[in-house]
Amino acid sequence: MSFASSVGSLELSSRGSTETLKISSGIYVRLSRQLRGEPLFPQLKRLCITDYHRLVDYLPLFFSSNLQTVQFSSAKSPAVSGATASVVKTLICDFSEWSQEVQHLRITQGIILPISLLDSISLLGNLRILNLSPIQVGDFQEFRPLAPLALESLTLGLSCSSYIRLPDPVTLLPDFLALLEKLDISGPSIVIADFVQSLGTQRLTSLTVESESEVQASAGAVASKHGPLKGKKKPSTSIQTKNVDHRISDFRSILQTISSRWADSLRRMSINSCDVPIDFSALSNVPLLEKLYVSDFTIDGLERALKPTGVWCHLVTLCLTMTITFPLLSLIALSAHHLKELDLSIDASQAPLTENHQVLAHPLNLLKIHGPYSTNSGWALGWAPIDLPLCSQIARYLNALFPGMKELTSTSQVGTWETVWQLVVFCRTTRDDDCRRPVYARD
Repeated sequence: MSFASSVGSLELSSRGSTETLKISSGIYVRLSRQLRGEPLFPQLKRLCITDYHRLVDYLPLFFSSNLQTVQFSSAKSPAVSGATASVVKTLICDFSEWSQEVQHLRITQGIILPISLLDSISLLGNLRILNLSPIQVGDFQEFRPLAPLALESLTLGLSCSSYIRLPDPVTLLPDFLALLEKLDISGPSIVIADFVQSLGTQRLTSLTVESESEVQASAGAVASKHGPLKGKKKPSTSIQTKNVDHRISDFRSILQTISSRWADSLRRMSINSCDVPIDFSALSNVPLLEKLYVSDFTIDGLERALKPTGVWCHLVTLCLTMTITFPLLSLIALSAHHLKELDLSIDASQAPLTENHQVLAHPLNLLKIHGPYSTNSGWALGWAPIDLPLCSQIARYLNALFPGMKELTSTSQVGTWETVWQLVVFCRTTRDDDCRRPVYARD
């Protein structure tokens, strides 16, 4: 017991030896009786428990008035359990009385958390970082308990069997999470759109949006008018089409909110839209971005958005899960002229074009080639072997476009990109002027 009084950080995990967590529940009962309401670890500041559902009845033993970081997680898939969810809710309520110093709370997986849990969490006045996933939500009003918190970082994984949209559009709420700097949110786009548009913060620097597939999102959209879907019948084709339209509209409003409200603060953005078309003209209106990751989408207006040079003048990392042409690659280079890392797929069905002008002094260090992500632009280099002359032409193009490139990697198993990289290195040692010709985007 004397040792326990000096412990400042505690991690409990079922990983590793199978003997690790073979502690009889009777031991916890005896400890509880012996402590008589006193904390087992009175100086504990950090508590991390994996597979916490195994210890849910004994978690109060680990509480202390000095706790600052609490993380409960589970490696298992989430499963609905009303009894366990109720216990966790009561636990957080008790825990808020024990530990008012908590600044970081994370509860992930294991169960689908009830949204009413926010009522208890709102009592943690010093909370700055909150991570809850998955959590069940039925309408926007249920987020209101978050309003008084001075959160700086919020991660929400939303589970919505149904979602009732308010009759009036959700608008900016100045006092709702006004200090938030980092938001990671996943779930149906209908909920994400309401949440993002309501945020009162003007200082958001990092945003991750992951929109779920239309099957789950459509259930929420249908429920808003007809109540929850019953049985296992699939929505009709007309309902599915209407729900896709709703998702496109919701995602468009998300992008408009981003570009109009956080254009002067956002530095990192990750967007996963599950095949909803993304209008890049909205993303190009966020000029201070330093890192941009966009995945699982169909493209709309990328070339048009990149036409003005210097669109992303601060961008250093760009990841696009799409296949592009060589002219579009040079447009990206001209629009993001401080880019250091680029991750995408390249269509090599047509050879790159070069012109005899000054070499573009682009600072790119790393080019990662993946794909093909799209069949719209032919096959992707590295997923089908090509002849040596074409490899040589591509190498000259890349050497002219990215003369400072230090590394080129690929997921290809055929070695085509290895050959291209070897030829790039060769270009830098030769006196051949063709190896140093610049590359410009063509209309």
